[in-house]
Amino acid sequence: MIKEITSADEFAEIYNVSDKPIILDFYTDTCNPCRSLMPILEKLAFEYRETIDFIKTKANENIELVKQLGVASVPTLIIVNKDKEIERTKGVITEKSLRSKIEAIIK
Repeated sequence: MIKEITSADEFAEIYNVSDKPIILDFYTDTCNPCRSLMPILEKLAFEYRETIDFIKTKANENIELVKQLGVASVPTLIIVNKDKEIERTKGVITEKSLRSKIEAIIK
């Protein structure tokens, strides 16, 4: 349910055609907080698959997008909707907290 992208161009393609909000997860395979966050994202991506696009990218392999969006640490979630960044979170976020952010966006 979470689409993996490997370039800034892939993100731009999705961003330009999506009519849904996007949650973009920057992570690395060696990051323990990132691994803790992934099951939460997978669960919510399934639950909200009709209303939110979930995307993930390895920060250490997608340097162009990291620089473009000013990501300084992992995990970082960037929530975008209709040509603007709605919110950015750094570090692990609880399922309850992320769910409330999603609900606020889709209302």
